[in-house]
Amino acid sequence: MTTLSTPVENMPVLLQWLSQTIPLTHFLIIIEGCFLKALPPWDILANLWPLTAISLTTLPMVIIFTRNRLQ
Repeated sequence: MTTLSTPVENMPVLLQWLSQTIPLTHFLIIIEGCFLKALPPWDILANLWPLTAISLTTLPMVIIFTRNRLQ
């Protein structure tokens, strides 16, 4: 898996784990795979579940923080 600037495989292990928390990483893999490489559906799903997990953790936090600021 490579990103636009540097290959993730060349990064230290801690940064590799950290890069997995960035939604754009998974989104770019899906987009590139769909349009350029004819990525199979199971590979798309393999990159879609981290996006779902990230959104299910960040969306409730945003709602809580926004609700607290508006009150």
